[in-house]
Amino acid sequence: MLQAFYGVYDGHGGRAAVDFVADKLGKNVVAALAAASTAAGRQAESGLPSSPPTGEEEDESETEQVVAAIRAAYLTTDSEFLSQVSMHIRIPYVA
Repeated sequence: MLQAFYGVYDGHGGRAAVDFVADKLGKNVVAALAAASTAAGRQAESGLPSSPPTGEEEDESETEQVVAAIRAAYLTTDSEFLSQVSMHIRIPYVA
């Protein structure tokens, strides 16, 4: 399956923020989707009895997984960027 990830990054955090997000966000979305897919596969293999989902339920579940993955990817990317930036910023020590 072919996939594409497009984004418009406004640069309010400066050029370094734009470059970082452009490099990391799409990768983090793919990683979050893969993790969600793996977790869903494990849950299906757990042997818990359940009725098979209808087509509409499957679509809803897939949409929810994608939304959750995008949200997780944004939070991960933000955290990674802040971690990287904090290594380069000296915070004055206050006693």
